[in-house]
Amino acid sequence: MRPERTDVIKRIINVFETGRAEGDYGAAVLLRDGAGISYGRSQATDGGGNLDRIVYRYLDLGGTFADALRPFLDELDSDATTRVDPDAPPAWTRELMALLSRAGNEDPLMRQAQDEIFDQEYWVPAERQASEMKLRHPLSYAVVYDTCIHSGPRGIVRIRRTFPELPPSRGGDEKAWTVAYARARYAWLASYPVPAVRKTLYRMKTFLALAEAGNWTLDPPFKVLNVGFD
Repeated sequence: MRPERTDVIKRIINVFETGRAEGDYGAAVLLRDGAGISYGRSQATDGGGNLDRIVYRYLDLGGTFADALRPFLDELDSDATTRVDPDAPPAWTRELMALLSRAGNEDPLMRQAQDEIFDQEYWVPAERQASEMKLRHPLSYAVVYDTCIHSGPRGIVRIRRTFPELPPSRGGDEKAWTVAYARARYAWLASYPVPAVRKTLYRMKTFLALAEAGNWTLDPPFKVLNVGFD
């Protein structure tokens, strides 16, 4: 995958996650699905463990806010924010979220920590699985990467089990497989019991529209949720 296409793929998913192609490194919210704090460019959660990994990497880098974040390590290690009422978060949770926001907005080392962890935990597994299936089009990679970000790397296998189309590694047609995957992922999202997840159908609608337009190489210009890619 050419580096410029990798950048476009990541920018598309940034739009899905934070509404900005460059990502919002300081975004910190409390989710209502029990995942706790969701943070940064690709919205790492406390419950999922990647928020913890980002904070520990940031401490290793010696970030400006490292000392201020250290007192919250026990809470992060125990996933304490997953047990917080989003409508009435305690003072310590509000303080932690404010620190995370400041670090993401003000300190390049926090942005570095996020980029490293998101690549390690999401992009590398997505690229590996796409390569193993012998996918080659940037749009196909984007569909796979989106699942890694949204549901974790194991989410790809979950969706693949729900439709019969074969990937190129097993003699199938890549474009047919990618469209079938996106449609199966759409159906899975549409039936998910958490309302907030059902509201993310726009992700698959975006990919299916790009496929319909024949833009398998993700060449500009195109739009993602009214964000222009030129």
